[in-house]
Amino acid sequence: MKATFLKYSKKPSNFGGFFYYIFVKGEDGKSYRGCIGDGFINFGKWNRILATAERGDILENLRLKEYKGKPIIDADSNVVLKKLDMPGFEGTYEQLNNLKIR
Repeated sequence: MKATFLKYSKKPSNFGGFFYYIFVKGEDGKSYRGCIGDGFINFGKWNRILATAERGDILENLRLKEYKGKPIIDADSNVVLKKLDMPGFEGTYEQLNNLKIR
């Protein structure tokens, strides 16, 4: 699935660390959210995206899963960030981690 990044919020976890709630708007016009904990292995896929994504950027390769009867973003998705201010750049989280930030 392809979606437009809207925002994220950071909330403390009851077990230490933080949870990040990501909000996007899908190509179908529906709003979706996902939850990523910084204590989980899949956080590595999202860490750089959370640091660099801005409202309006495109997230690709998102998968959905059912949670309490509603579709949410699967945190195990191999997400790709398409920055609006970087035309033609399609980066995976590994490529983003290797970028030299000036």
